[in-house]
Amino acid sequence: MVDIVEQGFDLALRIGTLTSSTLIARKLADNPRILVASPDYLQRMGTPQQPADLEQHNCLVLAHNHNWKLRDAAGQPHEVRAHGNFSTNYGEMITEAALADLGIALKSVWDIHHLLHDGSLQPVLQDFSVEPVWSLWAVRPPGRMVPARVRMFVDFLEAKFSSLPA
Repeated sequence: MVDIVEQGFDLALRIGTLTSSTLIARKLADNPRILVASPDYLQRMGTPQQPADLEQHNCLVLAHNHNWKLRDAAGQPHEVRAHGNFSTNYGEMITEAALADLGIALKSVWDIHHLLHDGSLQPVLQDFSVEPVWSLWAVRPPGRMVPARVRMFVDFLEAKFSSLPA
């Protein structure tokens, strides 16, 4: 994390929850996440129907994210303690493990939309939404004239992210 004011940057992209500051922020996109697994894993192990069913499955866990928070159609929260035989702090390895039929993963749609489209991964528990944790933000210093190139770049990014499947 750099101090864009002190270092003279025109723009920074931040993913997460922003803290209060004097920076001017523009939300570019939410980061929707879903539970996914390979078709072979689901055929072999069965498809969970309720969040509690995940306790009978091998969950592919991104380190320090063992609590998966879901909401049903009525907005009721369901928290599952994800457990399994695979944990890493590298998100791409979670994707590779899911593709290798090792279990159920919690992934950002940004990362895997192409794998959903081609059928390599399938959504799990589609009647439940995963609580969002991050958004993508464009932040810029306050009080400065916004260069046209920065304005155009932010508009471009917003258009690109809004065109991704939700």
